[in-house]
Amino acid sequence: MFADGVIESSATTGTGTYTLSGAVFSGQTFAQGFPSGGIVGFFAQTADKSKWEFGYGTLTIGPPRTLTRATILKSSNAGSAIDWQADDVKYIFSIASADALAGLMAGSLATSRPWWVRQGGKWWDYTAGLAVSWINYLYSGSANVRVGFFDTVKALYFPDNRRPSTAIGAASRTFAAADIGGSFTFSTSGGARTATLPTGSTVSDGYHLEMKGLSASNGIVLTPAAGDGIDGGADAATKTIPGGVLFTVRWDNAADQWITDYKAPAAAVYPAGTITGLTYANNGSDATNDIDIAAGACMDATGAYWMALTAARTKRLDAAWAVGTNQGGLDTGSIADTDYCIWLIARSDTGVVDVLFSTSSTSPTMPSNYDYKRLIGWFKRVSATIVAFKTWETAGGGLAFRWLTATLDINLSSQPTTSQRLDAVKVPLAFETDALVRVSMTHASSTFRATVYSPAETISTVPATAAPLYNINRDGGGTAAEIELKVRTDSSGRIAAQGSITVENYYAVTLGFDWSRR
Repeated sequence: MFADGVIESSATTGTGTYTLSGAVFSGQTFAQGFPSGGIVGFFAQTADKSKWEFGYGTLTIGPPRTLTRATILKSSNAGSAIDWQADDVKYIFSIASADALAGLMAGSLATSRPWWVRQGGKWWDYTAGLAVSWINYLYSGSANVRVGFFDTVKALYFPDNRRPSTAIGAASRTFAAADIGGSFTFSTSGGARTATLPTGSTVSDGYHLEMKGLSASNGIVLTPAAGDGIDGGADAATKTIPGGVLFTVRWDNAADQWITDYKAPAAAVYPAGTITGLTYANNGSDATNDIDIAAGACMDATGAYWMALTAARTKRLDAAWAVGTNQGGLDTGSIADTDYCIWLIARSDTGVVDVLFSTSSTSPTMPSNYDYKRLIGWFKRVSATIVAFKTWETAGGGLAFRWLTATLDINLSSQPTTSQRLDAVKVPLAFETDALVRVSMTHASSTFRATVYSPAETISTVPATAAPLYNINRDGGGTAAEIELKVRTDSSGRIAAQGSITVENYYAVTLGFDWSRR
């Protein structure tokens, strides 16, 4: 039996029959709402709502008025009767009929309704006017929590809050149906993370997840179940979303696949050869093995793909390549005393850009999935340490490279002769640069003229007044002639020298080089 507006207090202790003590809160007594012997639905709860139970029992109109607890349907005591204590202030309600309850729930569950009807219910507050906006509240049992509003002018509903983000950390995650609507972040600075999606047939249409890799160095590898595709891809084929991108993946029943809202940025178009930034230097903490590369960008070697290194990288020569800063940089083999080329590399499927070291100036061993590259720098390792240097960017994206400590690269006797000679200096040996050299030639007794020049130039003699003239001249008053020159090298890193006579000594120090990086 059911009745509305019935509420009494009770001082009953223990788990036995309730003794009813009288109506409260302007309500009716159970005797006013039911006959003696009636089977009555009831709801009992403490004033602070910390303990509650509901069920049904037999009403006896005494005195005293009593209500048995024949059946407990649910309770805060795991479904068992509450063991009431002497200090529990509690009230006993009647349970309204299904029709009455449905009527209450169908209308406004505003504050004028009893709290026990509003609890767990969402209700609309339209006090601002039905033609303006309706505020959507959820009653939590102790307070009205605003969850959104309906704009009647635009006919749109706006939720107030998203589900809070869950930090997964430096790990992968297998998602379940219960994760629907969740927002998840992954730490991707140390590597890519795998997000294994539920089987599409086990989730509902519109099941969705929001994700983000916190570092742009690595992405999130979306992995569907067998038979499920992603964005039109083959069944079970993975899709990597770049780090630093907030995206949503959802299940679409009609398409029978997962759909993401990630769209790869349109490729930037710049003239072939464009380059900016990307200077480099010895690392301050481990100058022996590490190189710091500044942020910058360039077109790849084919002029087809724009590669942007948005943050500086530190790469290690003494470790195999791995994506990200403070990771290995060597493409293959082991560290050695030799020349190394610096490559900017990119993978177009995710947009990730990184740096690679290789002994090859034309064909580095590329990491898996990296499909674009460009040569951006060079350095040298001697006696188990990277030789100290400094670089600057010059006009048009070129590079000025200077050794911090110059070394004597040419030290010859009876050279040069009247014929051309070629000597390698401390510059890249695989491509042409403008070497900056400081040259000295000596002869104890004879005057002479000499020319230090690019191997691309053809010289038969070194005349005094005719082309191609000379740039070193000892014309009495001492034994030596010195000059600082910028000389174009050949693709073997060599410069040429030739004298009007055989010179007794030939010395050259390489200060560095300038390179257009084209």
